[in-house]
Amino acid sequence: MIYVLYLTTGDGYDGAVQNFLHLPTVSSSFIRLGFLRHQEAINAENLLGVPRNHLFFLCFPDTACLKIVKNSNPNKIVRSPKTHLTTAAYPFAYQTNAPYSKASAFRLMREVIERVKPGTIILNRPEDTNPDHRAARNLLLAALQQSKLRSFLLSYLIHFPHWGRKIFLPPLRLQKGTIFQLKLTHQEFARKRRAFELHQSEFLDRFRVHPIEFFWLGANRIT
Repeated sequence: MIYVLYLTTGDGYDGAVQNFLHLPTVSSSFIRLGFLRHQEAINAENLLGVPRNHLFFLCFPDTACLKIVKNSNPNKIVRSPKTHLTTAAYPFAYQTNAPYSKASAFRLMREVIERVKPGTIILNRPEDTNPDHRAARNLLLAALQQSKLRSFLLSYLIHFPHWGRKIFLPPLRLQKGTIFQLKLTHQEFARKRRAFELHQSEFLDRFRVHPIEFFWLGANRIT
């Protein structure tokens, strides 16, 4: 069984608000984007065979999660710079109105892990340049360290200079350790492309869809 945990709803993307929703960049527009991104995720996961009850949306603030994770005061609440929310106020949030704090994010992450008890966890590499991705990784590893689970870890790469656009081979400085190469069948690749296209608000012309996936064994370090 596959479970997917979303730290944010992707509700902080100015380009989607302006060029997809055609709305002004005000808090209500970003919240509307959050609802749209949530539905896009459900539709794509459903196409891939992951049911709605296997999806966990923590609904923490897009573009601000790393600030939350690195806060020296774990109970300090951070306001979203886009939606202006201070809690996970979306009705579909895993815990509605969970405060935007490090302590709250860690508690929810650990609760999901202990509920699902994953045998394998796939998470992004520490070199991923997206701050929210780094925050999700750090929270997940910290929660895993405090649990009794000994999950098998695989890492993947999303945001990295030229990755997925101009090149699609592991960058030289990341060609360390064990790398697994998964070649998709024609049917799997076609389904992946269709799922990719369901995220219409992402402006996916920024990325290329490839029939090969790369995974690194282990999770390396917390950043």
